[in-house]
Amino acid sequence: MRAWTVAVSAVSVVAVLAVCALTAQERTLVLEGGTLIDGTGRPPVADAVVVVQGTRIRSIGTKGRVSYPAGATVMRLDGRTILPGLIDGHVHLQEWEVPMFLPYGITTIADIHDAYRSGRLTARQLVQTYLDRIASYDKQGPAINAVISTNPAALAEADALDRSFKTTGLVGPLHGIPGP
Repeated sequence: MRAWTVAVSAVSVVAVLAVCALTAQERTLVLEGGTLIDGTGRPPVADAVVVVQGTRIRSIGTKGRVSYPAGATVMRLDGRTILPGLIDGHVHLQEWEVPMFLPYGITTIADIHDAYRSGRLTARQLVQTYLDRIASYDKQGPAINAVISTNPAALAEADALDRSFKTTGLVGPLHGIPGP
């Protein structure tokens, strides 16, 4: 009898957790009224509306042009800025550190070394991405002018790192991270 009770309790817990997960995925959140900087280099969007269903952004626009799903939770953001989640592209993550990231806007933690090992990324691709972002945000677009200079040999050095990686693996903890 006791084994049966434990089995039924376990199934009940799994069912409750599944329903909770399903409910969380179905929730709809509308971010309304803030200024959206979407990370593409396009101009900021005033009076923005972002509709998030579950874990996906479903629509983006401006107030009066985007419909709100029934039952959505609306978060008023007048006078605030809506940004994409920040990415920490180089971290030596300890499990206990995970909750510390979200309050600072970090929603993605990339393991660059794993991307190298799996072939999803090369040092050249990473460096080119950094250079493109600098050109898009620092020199054009918002023109924040935060980068004083870049290494003119950065891509050549990245190519050398990629060749080295094929034969000996990572050259160190900052393998492929552009430097001065």
